[in-house]
Amino acid sequence: MNHNQFNANFLDNDELSGPFIDKDGFMALIILAEDDTHARALIKVYLEIRGDACIDLSNGEDALDALRGNPSAVLLITDINMPASDGRDLINILRNGPPRFRSLPVILISGMVLENTLDEHILDANSRFLKKPFSQQKLFDTMDELLGEKK
Repeated sequence: MNHNQFNANFLDNDELSGPFIDKDGFMALIILAEDDTHARALIKVYLEIRGDACIDLSNGEDALDALRGNPSAVLLITDINMPASDGRDLINILRNGPPRFRSLPVILISGMVLENTLDEHILDANSRFLKKPFSQQKLFDTMDELLGEKK
């Protein structure tokens, strides 16, 4: 499926579902898009320590597919610079997509991009920026800010 065809299919899907709690007791479903294997593995461990389920992917196009197939996802964590649709593309598609995804909380991460270079439509009320490397606590604090403190 080419990228434009994929985006059109994504924008047509507006299914909603309730909060994600799986049989193992995970409290939230997080989609993680990060092309650096080591960074992706570390962030996934952080999320699992927090008690969240994580679908980890290496590019933005796969993240869109995961969001489309998992409407109960409560947060997207995405690198800004990635192949096959980067974090900026992802945010633009989400913010112009179905209502559920227009306000989806997003944490943008990068080791090369500075926060003050991001447009206000990229960094909106439902998104935050973390400069890599960041600590587990900084990630948790940012998630709590976007999602509400974890009980």
